[in-house]
Amino acid sequence: MKALPFLHVLLQLFVRIFGTNLTDYRTGEKIARAFVFCWGGHIHLIGLQGKDQVIPIFLPQEKLTFWKRRIGFTVHPRPDFPRETSAGGDLKDDGICFLLLSHLPPTETRRLLEKWDSIRSPGAEVLLCYGGSRENFDRIEYSPKIYLDDPRLRTLNHQKEKQSYTQMFQAVSSWLQGRPDLAYVYLAEYDHWPLVKDLGERLIGRLKEERADILGHELFRRDRTSCVYYLHHRSDPRFLSWLQDISCRSDKGAVFNMLGSGSFWTREAFLAVGARSEPFPMYLETYLPTLAHHLGFRLRDLRDQNRFIGAHGDRYAEIEMARREGAWTLHPVKSWPRAE
Repeated sequence: MKALPFLHVLLQLFVRIFGTNLTDYRTGEKIARAFVFCWGGHIHLIGLQGKDQVIPIFLPQEKLTFWKRRIGFTVHPRPDFPRETSAGGDLKDDGICFLLLSHLPPTETRRLLEKWDSIRSPGAEVLLCYGGSRENFDRIEYSPKIYLDDPRLRTLNHQKEKQSYTQMFQAVSSWLQGRPDLAYVYLAEYDHWPLVKDLGERLIGRLKEERADILGHELFRRDRTSCVYYLHHRSDPRFLSWLQDISCRSDKGAVFNMLGSGSFWTREAFLAVGARSEPFPMYLETYLPTLAHHLGFRLRDLRDQNRFIGAHGDRYAEIEMARREGAWTLHPVKSWPRAE
């Protein structure tokens, strides 16, 4: 079993040295690298590295020839779609619900809560959503808190098992009914670390500047691309039918991906997504932004902050450097609170 990661690393190195550069036919920008083979009537990209939203397309040809066609590659532009819902607009309240998702033991979870409580502005609330054991949940002396017992939250291979935040969105939506003063929701996983005291004010300012309903990290359009999340969901015949059923958009086939942690929602957008149930299992990083878009909400990428947000490793040692370089938050930071 240990040989598999080694072989994967070896293949990546081999592709990096000997693979073919895939360039955007429109701009000439290098967008990916892979081995390109054709067999079985299909074109295969082996060891694809770089942008995972490559779109194959037949290229125009100035000379009329019947013996040759060229296939090029491109990518979608950054998502920039208008709002198509009556919800949203200017919000009178600036109250933020900092939604903290944790499964850590009680002592460590309590220290996380104290950290988030230290950066919240007046009128904000830190809400704990707990995915650990019920016994540990009962031992956490904190309010407000919500226990989550959904097995699709407790996945090991999140992508293949299609990890879901749907139960959490539904539970938090119910809780928000008693807090009309909270106009925004910021979702942070346990290893998402705040670095600035005025995080809430910055997020609200950026949301209003972008005229958006949702801000997120690594937000990309994925339909018709090489993205494995899209290709896997596309293999389910129910997926495109679901989009057709829910969408208020003219283009009902658009699909998006966005990291689960570090997303900032208006109350209206969060409640609209929380009011829905998954008709079949979908991975949260595809399901949440795609659903929100097709319900008519405007999503925008926190592009300048993306370099401080990743999916793997432990960036605890980078905290001070990231803060000096302008990071609002850092992810993942797994050593804390054990190291502090």
